[in-house]
Amino acid sequence: MILQRKIRDFMDEFEQLGEVGFENRPLPSGQKQKIYFLNEPQATFLLTLLRDSRQVVRHPKTKVLRLAG
Repeated sequence: MILQRKIRDFMDEFEQLGEVGFENRPLPSGQKQKIYFLNEPQATFLLTLLRDSRQVVRHPKTKVLRLAG
């Protein structure tokens, strides 16, 4: 849900990097969930919006560990 919120909050910026595709998929509960389709620049931009998260910290850390090893 955090990713979807970031996409919605910065939709204008995402659209400057290309068309943002999406589809609504039904959930077992009967509700619908919006699934976004991003291109590579949009996905990279999304990662920059999450810079304080564990997921983003882990990737550069893995690169540093490989270089140091």
